[in-house]
Parts: sequence; structure tokens; C-alpha cells
Amino acid sequence: MMKQMVMVRPLTIMENVLILMLVASALSGMAVAEPLRYDFYKSSCPKAEQVVRRITGEIIFNDTSMGAAFLMMFFFDCFQQGCDASLLLDEQKETDSVTEKSWMATYLPTYDAMNEIKTAMEAICPGVVSCVDIIALAARDATTISGSFSFPMPTGRRDALVSITYYDYTHIIPVPYMEVQELIKSFAARGLDIDDLVVLSGAHSFGISYCRAVKDRLYPTMNDTYAAMVKEACSTDHEWNKLNNNLVTNPDVLSNQYYSNILSG
Repeated sequence: MMKQMVMVRPLTIMENVLILMLVASALSGMAVAEPLRYDFYKSSCPKAEQVVRRITGEIIFNDTSMGAAFLMMFFFDCFQQGCDASLLLDEQKETDSVTEKSWMATYLPTYDAMNEIKTAMEAICPGVVSCVDIIALAARDATTISGSFSFPMPTGRRDALVSITYYDYTHIIPVPYMEVQELIKSFAARGLDIDDLVVLSGAHSFGISYCRAVKDRLYPTMNDTYAAMVKEACSTDHEWNKLNNNLVTNPDVLSNQYYSNILSG
């Protein structure tokens, strides 16, 4: 007997991001001993969320691409070993006393932005608000600005004491050339299932990539029209050209375009 076919609608923007943030909160539990709660800083630093929201907004106003960058940083931090801001810490070499600046300054565009927010926070509440909560709040505010909606973000995370090295980072984080089964295995190692993989992949609805991430996937199954557009943008020796992953959308606006693209083939 044939199974009944069920038409699945794309999730709304709100549904996508709320689920995404729930997954991120679950990842937070890998690094937080006590449960998170809303308004964690209500007594100790009442203006904490207001400060993060204001400066995050100013940063995105000056560079709209930073909206996706804040959300990307939240995922990269949480996927390593639970949300703990370890990617912000400077690396201390075991063999000597030399301290090297965090690799994030080179590879992620939000390093200076985080320093700006942290400096403003320390000016009003020194030593109170954790860096990892700032990362989480900035990601929430970035999706609010880029997607035009808001939602509460639980806080109370604690910062790591040891940095994560760039080597460890590159051997944990999912990369563009992974096959589906490799991605499933990678997520399973972090306690996440296929549903989590599908939800978090929706974040690719905004932001940009680089030609080097897609040049090996142009053949043979990519849509011919889209492949031709990518080839034009990513000509030989231009692997570091920026590429809008969803050419029919604004890469600085969070939407459900990722799922719409998949459903339309």
C-alpha cells in the first residue's frame, strides 16, 4: 500500500530561530553546571541586556553583514564543548610563557565587536557579566535586527578558563565539504540529532560564504542555472571571492529561504 504523501511547509522565521536558540541552549548545558534562567542579571547588572542590544545594533547599522557573523560566532562557540567563550581566550603555549592572541581575531569578524561590547559592559558592571552570555545576547539581538522579531534569551553561563586552539576548532566544527552522513556523525558527537542538524542548517539563510567552499561541488548535480551563476562569480584564482549563498535573497536578512530553496530543488 502506498504511503500518504504529506506536504511540509517551510518553517516561519520565528519558528526557525526559536528552535535554533533552543538547540543552542541545550548545547549550553554541556558547559554550565547550574540551569540557565531569564533575567539572570536583573539584580547584579540591570542594564546588561540593554547595553548588548545597543552596541550590537550600532555595529550592525555600520556593517549589516555582522548580523550573520554574530549568529555564526554563537554556533561556533557552543558547538566546540558547550557555550563557554573559550574561542575568545588568548592561547597560552604549554612549552613557554608566550601568550598568543586568540585565533578568532583572524578567522571570525566578530572578535573586535565582542571586545567593544565587553568594554562597555565592564564600564557599568565590572566582573559581572560573562563573555559567553554576551555572545548569546548579541546573537539574539542580531537575529532580532536582521529578522525583525524578538524573543527572551536565558543567561547565567560561565566562561571557560582555558582557550580552545585553532587546531581543535578545525577538527570539531562542521565544514562545507562534509557529506550528509559525516554531518550527522559530527552532530551526534555533540549530543545533537538529525532534527537539530536540519534546524541549525537554516541559519545559512543569511550571511555569505567564499568560493573556495563550493568550487568542488559545482558538478555534476547542482542546478544548471545556479551553477552557471556560481561559476561566473568564482572564476579561476578567485576562491576567496565572497559569494551570497542564496542569490535571490538579501544575505543580510534572516529568512526561511534556505528551506524554500531545498523544497524547490
